[in-house]
Amino acid sequence: MCRSTVFIAVCFALLVCLASTPLIAGRVITSPQSATASLPTETTYPTSAIDKIVDQSGLLSPFLNGISDFDQYLLTNPLHDGHRDHCYSSENSFFGSGVVIDLDMGQPVLIDALAIWNGNVNNGANPGTGINQFRLLSGNTPGFGDAIDHGFFSIQPAGYPIAAEVVTLPAPTTATYLRLEVLTNHGNPGHYSVSEIAVGVLAVPEPSTFILLTIGAAGLLVYGWRRRRCIDSMAGVGAP
Repeated sequence: MCRSTVFIAVCFALLVCLASTPLIAGRVITSPQSATASLPTETTYPTSAIDKIVDQSGLLSPFLNGISDFDQYLLTNPLHDGHRDHCYSSENSFFGSGVVIDLDMGQPVLIDALAIWNGNVNNGANPGTGINQFRLLSGNTPGFGDAIDHGFFSIQPAGYPIAAEVVTLPAPTTATYLRLEVLTNHGNPGHYSVSEIAVGVLAVPEPSTFILLTIGAAGLLVYGWRRRRCIDSMAGVGAP
């Protein structure tokens, strides 16, 4: 097989790949636009509201929302101050029935991980309210009628200051909403707390970038085809 034929074949394969495969540009760390909880804020500490878990108020080194690289940021071991004014602490559910936390990303995004700064530590004398086992769902409708079940996860009790724990989804999913169905905490019956939750979002190139790459590959394909025709034409000039 001549070189020009190989060149054309390679360009054609590249064009097919570009047309059929989504290109991933990287993973950024993003705060949900809002959060809600099935249990109200603890009456004794009314400032420990659910919206505090998505505003970075307790992070000692905040990230640039939607810009900072997820993995690089977490490699710096960013800590949360654990202050009650900067976290969510629920009212007592009395029956230890758990709490449901919903996160709204504002628009569909490609999600593959969560960074969770947990709540109160279990120190023996004061059993921990930080979340332990939870079920993770994602969807594109607020009522989760189209929910995808990503399974059950557990995170460790937190010390002070609080370090993040990463929860990785079994596979990336495109979703607008996330739901944590918290089943247990680390020992305190009825109370639940969490300090901050951020989301790892896979950034896909803008459509214009994808189109330019595809046009470039198509251009290479046309160039190779025309070059081969030129070579074949020149080879036939001196033919008897």
